[in-house]
Amino acid sequence: GERLVSGSTDDTAIIWDVASRKALHRLVGHKGDVNAARFTADASGVVTASDDNTLKLWDARDGALVSTLTGHQDKVIALAVSLRDGQVASGALDGTIKFWDLINGRVLKEINQGTEVMSLAFSPDGRRLLSGVGRAPYLTHVWDAATGSEVASYGGHDNIVLATALAGNGLAATAGGNDNEIHLWDAESGRLTRALLGVGRAIWSVGFSPDGRSIAWGVERPGSGELGTLAFSLKLPAKDAPLGEPKALRAGADGFARAVTEAGGFSLQTRASGEFGYLDLLDVVKDGKVLATVKRGENAGYAHNAYTFTPDGKTVISGGGHGFLTAY
Repeated sequence: GERLVSGSTDDTAIIWDVASRKALHRLVGHKGDVNAARFTADASGVVTASDDNTLKLWDARDGALVSTLTGHQDKVIALAVSLRDGQVASGALDGTIKFWDLINGRVLKEINQGTEVMSLAFSPDGRRLLSGVGRAPYLTHVWDAATGSEVASYGGHDNIVLATALAGNGLAATAGGNDNEIHLWDAESGRLTRALLGVGRAIWSVGFSPDGRSIAWGVERPGSGELGTLAFSLKLPAKDAPLGEPKALRAGADGFARAVTEAGGFSLQTRASGEFGYLDLLDVVKDGKVLATVKRGENAGYAHNAYTFTPDGKTVISGGGHGFLTAY
């Protein structure tokens, strides 16, 4: 508990002193995002996984690079370390899980999950490995760590599973899906025990009523350049009125003030570029010609998820992932 290791989109990892909150060693050498970082079981080393398709082993005492582990054919997203025997497992977007011998950099065995591996977790006794998933049919899997054979699978989530954990009592915990739920299920049978409800579905569209007393929202993701459908409304509290209840919005949605994508002869359009498919390019267009383009990268929220002209038509406001809100 004296050291902490963090990975970053700046292609580095840092070993920190927890008491002083100071950086002890910056681990430099990857050529892509560091998606996962774990101490080895004896805490003498650090393993990192990166977008450059590799893992690296570092000396935790001085931050020196010990070795580079190659074999994955796509970005390495997840790492798990068994505290029982020190076994290291990695998962990548190529759909494979690899078990490593850190001493000589060899792959001991490989599991082909068939879909992107987004998270990994060993059971406390090291006998089981739980893997999260990044693509339909969104099946999470429990594997026998010794043989690599599947023990159980669970299909209760309806979207990406980003977090996984195994408890000593045989319960698996997986988090994700469209409703941001945590599911507890039996790791031997795959049967659901309990679902812990999250904050609900992502909201993709909002609007204000003309009098400003009500808001409306929708949960369906719109297409590129489109405003999403408003499906629910809520009356806001005031001095003379209490908070209303959420109600289905059946008519009158057009009366709500919403984002403005056309002003003064200019219009806003989004486009996707790169390998992720995010709408990371926002174009300002006039007379069919693109006058300016704003790109959001991995360090600026990835995508233009929401955008509008200000009332005077002179400024564009865009909202990206991870809380980025930018005026141009």
